[in-house]
Amino acid sequence: MRMRDNLSPYSPHQIALSIGVLVVVVVKILLIWRYAPMAIGDNQGYIDAAAEILSSSAWLHDAGVDDSPYPPTLWRPIGYSLIVAAAKAVFADHWSVALGVLQSTLSLVTGLFLYRLCLRAKLHPYAALAVFVLYEWSAPMSTDVLIMEDALTGVLGMAALLALLFPIVDNRIPDVGRFAFAGCVTGLAFFLRDVYHFVMPILAVLTLIAVGRVRGWKAGASSAAVLIAPVLIASALLQGWNLHRAGAPVTATAGQSAYLFGMLRAARFDDTILSGDDVFLKTVRQHNTTYQYTDVGKITIALYEEHGMNSIAQLRAASTLFWRTLFTKPLPMIRAALHRVRPVQQGTLFAGPVTRIDDLDWWANAANAEKFYNQGWRAKAQKFRETLNPADLTPEVFLHLSLRTVLRAVGVALLAVFLIGAPWLWLKRRAELGGPAHFVMTTWGLYVLWVCMYIPVSFEVRYLSPFVGPVLVALAILVQHREAWLPARLNALFHFRFRRSSAG
Repeated sequence: MRMRDNLSPYSPHQIALSIGVLVVVVVKILLIWRYAPMAIGDNQGYIDAAAEILSSSAWLHDAGVDDSPYPPTLWRPIGYSLIVAAAKAVFADHWSVALGVLQSTLSLVTGLFLYRLCLRAKLHPYAALAVFVLYEWSAPMSTDVLIMEDALTGVLGMAALLALLFPIVDNRIPDVGRFAFAGCVTGLAFFLRDVYHFVMPILAVLTLIAVGRVRGWKAGASSAAVLIAPVLIASALLQGWNLHRAGAPVTATAGQSAYLFGMLRAARFDDTILSGDDVFLKTVRQHNTTYQYTDVGKITIALYEEHGMNSIAQLRAASTLFWRTLFTKPLPMIRAALHRVRPVQQGTLFAGPVTRIDDLDWWANAANAEKFYNQGWRAKAQKFRETLNPADLTPEVFLHLSLRTVLRAVGVALLAVFLIGAPWLWLKRRAELGGPAHFVMTTWGLYVLWVCMYIPVSFEVRYLSPFVGPVLVALAILVQHREAWLPARLNALFHFRFRRSSAG
C-alpha cells in the first residue's frame, strides 16, 4: 500500500527537511573548520582546570584556593572542565575540534526534536523547517564551536524544557516521569552552570500550584519534588566536595567577579554603594576607574596580592555587598539591571545568523575591541562613523551596516511580537486553542523569568540559548493565529499582501 504523501520519505516536506539538515550540517562543519581550533572565548579557566585535572590527582583533595585568585577547578563548576579534560585525553591536539563536533551534534539532535515539536503544534512543515534552521543558526551557531559551557547548558536546558513542552502543546499536563526527566537533566546542567539552584525552587513552586490545581495537590507535590530534587542533590554533592577540598561549602567562586561587576554597574547610579572602611570596599574604590569588567580583574588581583583575600573570601564579601544593597538600595540596582536587558541583542537571536558570525569573529580576535574593529570592512565602517563623510561610506560598508540594521530591526520586532502577543493570545484564545496557547504562555513565562534571574548580576544573550528554540516555535504559532492578537487593520493588510505575493 502506498504511504500517505505527508508520511512518505519522498514527499516534498521530507525532501525539504533533508536538504535543510544537510545545509545545517555543512555550515556546522565549515564553522568548526574555521573557528574551533582558535576561538576559545574568555574561558581560559576551563582549559587551565583541564590541565590541572590531567596533571595529577591533587585537585580532588585540594582546590588550591591560596595559589591563585582564580583557582581553576573551583572558579567554575567542575563539569565542563572535566569534559575538556576528557577531550584532551582522548583527542590530544585535536581536542577543541572534537569538542566542537560534540556540541554541534547535540544541538543538531535537539533541533530535530524542535522540528517534531512544531509538527505537534500543528504548524506547517515548512514553518517547522524554518524554525529548525533559525534555531541552528541562532545561539548554537556561535556557542557550538567555542570552549564555553553555554553550548551544553543550552542543549541540556532545552532538552529539559522540550520534555515538558511536548505534552503541554497537546493540551496535557506533563506526568511525573517527564518532570523527573527534566529534573535529572537540569541536575546534570547544574555541574556546568550553577544558576539552576536559584531558578529551580521557583519552578518547583509554580509546578506545585499548576499541577496541584488540575491533578490534585499530591500529584503537584510529587511533580515538584522530582523536578527540584536532582538539582538539590547535585548542589549538596558539589558543596560537600568543595567543603572537603577548599574549606567552604560553595559550588564555585565565579560569583566573586559576577557579584562585584553587578555592584560596579549599580554604583554608576549611586556611588555610595561602594562606601565603607573595610579592606574590600577600599580596594574596590581604589581600582575602579571605568565601572567595567576590566576593573573587576584589577580589583580581584589587588585583593589577592595586596591583602591576601582568596577567591572564597572575595566571594563572601562581594555576595554580602550585593544582597545587602539589593534590599537597602534597590533603585540603583534596578536601574543597572534595566541597562542590561539588551533588547536589540536579544532580538538578534531570532533574526538569522549574521550577528552570530560577528560573535565568532569577536571571539576569534580574543574579544579585543581594538583588534576586532580595526580590520576588514569594520575598519572602514569605523572611519565612516567617526567622520560621517559620505565619501567613506563605500558600497561594502553600506551593505554590511544596512544588513545589520535591518536584521536588528526585524529581531526587535519579533521580540516585541513574542513579549506582547504571547500573553494576549493566551488571554483571548486559550479556551479555544488549548495546548498551543498554553505552550506560548509557558514559554513566555520561563523566558521572562530567566532574563530576570540574570540581569541583576550579569547577562549575556547567549545565556538564553535554552529558550531560543521554544520562542521561535511560539513566534510561528503567533503568526499562524495572528488574528487573535494582531489589530484587525494590520491583520487585513497582512492577508492582502500575502494573497498578492501568493498570486504573483
